[in-house]
Amino acid sequence: MSSRIDSGQAAAVRRAKYSKLTASAALWCCGLGLALGTQFVSPAAAADAPRDVLRRYLEARWRGDVTAAEALWDAGDLRRSTALGTTYEGIEARFDDNLLWSAEDRAAAPKTAPAVADSSIDATWAHYTVLLPNAKTTRTDSLAYVVAKTPDGWRVSSPYEKVAANWSLREGRYVRVHAMRLRDVNRNAVESLDAGVEQMFKRLATPDLVRLRLERLKIEYYLCHTPGDVHALVGSRPAGYQLAGERVVSLANADLNGVARAVLHASLRNVGPNAAPWLEEGTAAVLGGWGDWAETVVLQRGAALGAKAGDLDAVLDARAFAAMKPENAVPLAAAWAGAVLDQMTGEKFPAFYAKFSASAARAAAFDAAAMRQAVEVATGKSGPALTEWVRVRAAAVPAPMNPGCKVVPAETRGHQPVMRWRDAQEKWTFEMYDEGDEYVVSVGPYQGPMPVWTQALVDSLARARGETVAPRVARPRPAGDPPQLAILIRERVYSEPEAYESPLFLKQFTKHRYAGDLFGLFITPDEVRLWDYRRDVLLACHATGFTPAGGPKFYDEAAGRICFRLRHDFLPQLLEDYTAATLIYTGE
Repeated sequence: MSSRIDSGQAAAVRRAKYSKLTASAALWCCGLGLALGTQFVSPAAAADAPRDVLRRYLEARWRGDVTAAEALWDAGDLRRSTALGTTYEGIEARFDDNLLWSAEDRAAAPKTAPAVADSSIDATWAHYTVLLPNAKTTRTDSLAYVVAKTPDGWRVSSPYEKVAANWSLREGRYVRVHAMRLRDVNRNAVESLDAGVEQMFKRLATPDLVRLRLERLKIEYYLCHTPGDVHALVGSRPAGYQLAGERVVSLANADLNGVARAVLHASLRNVGPNAAPWLEEGTAAVLGGWGDWAETVVLQRGAALGAKAGDLDAVLDARAFAAMKPENAVPLAAAWAGAVLDQMTGEKFPAFYAKFSASAARAAAFDAAAMRQAVEVATGKSGPALTEWVRVRAAAVPAPMNPGCKVVPAETRGHQPVMRWRDAQEKWTFEMYDEGDEYVVSVGPYQGPMPVWTQALVDSLARARGETVAPRVARPRPAGDPPQLAILIRERVYSEPEAYESPLFLKQFTKHRYAGDLFGLFITPDEVRLWDYRRDVLLACHATGFTPAGGPKFYDEAAGRICFRLRHDFLPQLLEDYTAATLIYTGE
């Protein structure tokens, strides 16, 4: 039987152990909804009680006594918080992600003592959930803490080491992946994280010393299987980059956005914990994508939005940024950040980023006009010329996929499709041609088993024999639109020793078993998307909101033909090196 148990089972085991404690101990451990300051045990027992240590730590933080709070924090976790050589201006203590407060933040914090909502405990450590009213909203935040037994007594720490103690481990060159479930991680994902870090180093001109430190210490990456796993690690904080230990917590096996933030901070070394929203979010998206969009898709979306945005500058204002939908705000911010990052070299970009970084409250209050002026100075552009420069730079980023084709490729004796398919009723056909730097895909009416060049050869032979050649009539266009297609691309020689399952594949197909598929190309008359199943990210697409208007037509409804082009370099190997299965996509 496997020794690994999921977080729910672990909690149940700990609760079972805890239920055997004495009645008096149970009173201070459970603490459901009770204020931390309430005493239930004798003063002598309380001095060593995990819950009392947590209470004293929180009291010290609330009164701003960082020295006393640090003395109650686990020494190993303290070392991790400074291991990558980063320092952060504007916060009182950087070792606790739950309370990354400036003095102003602490002053604005709720005066009501936080309360323990629940806890679980075993012989050497206890996991606590602390409830804290949010000063800015009406909701209540939940903070996750562990109190562990050390040679110096009970000490407070972040939950990572204890909660993920039995998780699987994969180690790359720059990342160490802790996976709650072994089937969620694979070597491609780990390799892509390392490759992404290398690309970030190049774009940020990261010092060699920082590279070596990251290679030796690594970014700790916690791959969760359920939102419950995320909650056990970070409470109600969002998944992603966690500043205190430069860690990443994610439900995705290749969250390069979170990793990009860790690499950026390690490269800059001394900045504020946050930057102006457009700069922080835009830079992370340029370096590591956003959500399940690869960085090229984010930039493609930004270019499409920028082409029609009346006020591209609006994203520079923190309030306007917050009011936008994230799927609009982040790509527009990426358009700005990408242009600035490419324009500045050496130490110029780090200095620019540091200038507009501070505590969360101050970063959100940076004046948009001052930021625009700084960009003007850095780029040598001003007024409308700057906005147009950003728009042109965004549009110049090569899109991985482009709609339409001026000439639909024709099959000849020496030029055959690298992939072809037709439906069972022989109404529709799919063909993909290798045209040098890109693949050209055509979906349209099936014209029979004999291509035009073969027909011409047969007719010429008939004429040579003196026969009369009957005129050939093209098949009529089938009724309706071409079917929705899914092309699943796999290794030609399939050998998969890893027990990996793609969560994305299982969402897209309810009745198909995942069999090591690498990519999925989905084609409809409205859009086409290329997904990477090893990383569960969107690599390329043509869809509403991602492609500027104009250019060749994607779907010629009169002819019943779809046509688009995909760049070669968006697949690791040539298509001839893969095998593919074509399905009429129904979601099953």
